[in-house]
Amino acid sequence: MRGVMDGVRSRHPVGGTLPAMLQDDPFLQRFTGGLDDVLVPFLATLDSLHGYIDPALAPEDFLGWLAGWVGLDLDPRWPVEVRRSLLRNAAQVQDARGTAEGLRAELALLTGCRVEVCEPGGVACSAEPGGALPDSGTSTAVVVRVHDAPEDLRDPGGEARSRLDRAVRAAVPAHLPVTVEVPS
Repeated sequence: MRGVMDGVRSRHPVGGTLPAMLQDDPFLQRFTGGLDDVLVPFLATLDSLHGYIDPALAPEDFLGWLAGWVGLDLDPRWPVEVRRSLLRNAAQVQDARGTAEGLRAELALLTGCRVEVCEPGGVACSAEPGGALPDSGTSTAVVVRVHDAPEDLRDPGGEARSRLDRAVRAAVPAHLPVTVEVPS
């Protein structure tokens, strides 16, 4: 718990760190006791710092801050279990970020479903500087298919589908059109 902690005494009272001749002064003990009340939340947080860094134990309001350490952008509207799962698997997700495999892994963690990502790949270039790009005749659209999805993901106007769409749009380069399919 962070903030004022009524009734909790400091495990490291400041008055006990004063020189021996000042420890008997009642005024100084009351004064440093006030400092102890202010320092208790900080010391308690430091004593349990491991709990703030572990995605399974961190307080819910710390998950976004912890995600910032590993470059994840967690939507606070996502269920807490999903955010914890993404944090636990952050290295796997970040290692492949920007690739079709990375998108597939992130969406599989987000939805709990089997995800297929079809992307065009390839490169187009012009033989003349500033010239038009050749038409390769292939689509440039990225298609994301979520298989065996629960009912809430199949509802195009639902919160779970909206969360999925936002995650896909955040991961796919802005210049590529993207389609999200959730077959029945």
